[in-house]
Amino acid sequence: MSFGANRLRPASAGKRWIVTVPKRSDHSKRSGSLARDAIAWVVRLNSGDATIADAERLLKWRARSSAHESAFREAVKSWRAIGSALDELGHGGSLRRQDRPRRKTPP
Repeated sequence: MSFGANRLRPASAGKRWIVTVPKRSDHSKRSGSLARDAIAWVVRLNSGDATIADAERLLKWRARSSAHESAFREAVKSWRAIGSALDELGHGGSLRRQDRPRRKTPP
């Protein structure tokens, strides 16, 4: 959410102001959750520990909805962009195992 989404309004006749922040919609909560799950899948697939059962679960997860598929594709794009950036920095496109973030088991 950007700061522009907040609204300033006077609290009273005094000089205080209140910032009101719109509540997160259920849709944005779901899309954030899908994005986190998709990233967990991409990390799992690139960990070297993925199994055939993981691949089967991923196919089922992606087939749940177009939103699941879209989230996965966006996560893959992000992963590739990060790899490209690491290549440009001379890190060979991958992180050493001890430098990788802790892996979340995909749903």
